[in-house]
Amino acid sequence: MIRVVGASMKAFWEIFYLGIVLCRRRPRVIHLCSSAGPAALRDIIVLALCSLTSARTILHFHTSCLPLDQSRGGMIWSASKIAVNLADTIIVLDRETEALINHQFPGKQVHRLANPLDVDSMKYSQRIDDNNALVAGRKQEASFKLVFVGRVVREKGVELLVRAASRSSRVLINLVGPVLDEYRERLIRIAKARDEGRWLNFTGEVSRTRVQDEISCADALALPSLQVYEAFPYAVLEGMAHAKPILATNVGAIPDMIGVGTGEIAGICVEHGNEQQLETALKHLRDHPDERKAMGINGQRRVRLLFDSSLISEQLRQIWLSVSGRS
Repeated sequence: MIRVVGASMKAFWEIFYLGIVLCRRRPRVIHLCSSAGPAALRDIIVLALCSLTSARTILHFHTSCLPLDQSRGGMIWSASKIAVNLADTIIVLDRETEALINHQFPGKQVHRLANPLDVDSMKYSQRIDDNNALVAGRKQEASFKLVFVGRVVREKGVELLVRAASRSSRVLINLVGPVLDEYRERLIRIAKARDEGRWLNFTGEVSRTRVQDEISCADALALPSLQVYEAFPYAVLEGMAHAKPILATNVGAIPDMIGVGTGEIAGICVEHGNEQQLETALKHLRDHPDERKAMGINGQRRVRLLFDSSLISEQLRQIWLSVSGRS
């Protein structure tokens, strides 16, 4: 079994190498990981090469952009359709992409497979250094501590989050991740509408252990992304693993991740770009600690039962065996 990952110029060398491998090693299965978009051309070439041999093919989409692009009549879906048609089996991250491919390609083998999280390997020191906004002196300033993990950019909905929090008393926000100076200053100006902005903190880019520290010290994790192409964000998985309720938007696989529509929801999912809904949800989580606790427990359970790496690895192994005809 050969697994192919990559795009752009790197893809040329992967295709060349794959051609040699197909001729010399005759693999049973080719597992091709794709982000669609410009990668679709590489996907088509690789899958066409495989069709000339006896190798079976899996096309694994690590994106949630296809349903929206299809609804807009975009080129991404047009190109990806050719690749889907060539592949023997498709793996997707989210329910909407699964439904789209099932509808467009009846009879095609489609599997929905989550991104994995190695829960047992997560390490954190349960200690925050004295420069962090969550140290004891500032903990007392807010009864509700919200953490964001990722690139601090407009596309992640950070600006909407800060504006919503600027109208919400007793809220402290910790932004964990790289941020450009100009954007930091913009967020600080917005934050000054309440308490001179002292409730907003930036850690910058930090180690993975420090990220786990920050999540463990928060009351909830927020990812109000505006990116409709958001796929399966690890920050949400990590927040759930720490038993933190999730405040997020209805993009990508996030609704499925936190269990929207189930009896054990792990957070609140609002419409992307809807600042009023975001503010309402923020205040609801702030004012209902018992509900927050229940959501956190639900999330931790979901990670263990649905997203742990040992489980996902076994599911992937079964797909490989099925495609190779050895199941």
